[in-house]
Amino acid sequence: MRLEDSQTAVTEKGRLNDELLQEKATLKAQVEKWKSLDDRGGAEVEELHKQRVTLEGQIKRLESQLTEEQNKVLALEKTIQKGNKKIEKLQQALEEQAVRYSHRISKRS
Repeated sequence: MRLEDSQTAVTEKGRLNDELLQEKATLKAQVEKWKSLDDRGGAEVEELHKQRVTLEGQIKRLESQLTEEQNKVLALEKTIQKGNKKIEKLQQALEEQAVRYSHRISKRS
């Protein structure tokens, strides 16, 4: 009877050992899968960080260009204002000359 009990215990322990080995293999595969996801996730995060840095650089360059273009617009607006003032002065001078000329002609007649 002891021999049979021992053999049953050995068989049971063998079955339990097989189950534990199977569970260990399953858990090991799951851990590897998670590591793979972490590695891939880390690579994705790194790629996103690189993209962010690149985009931030582009934003800075575009902001600089925008400021530069705004300054050019302001300078051109000032030039246009000065030109308009000169045109107004020339028109006034021309009108004054026309009035003087018309007075001279009317005096001659």
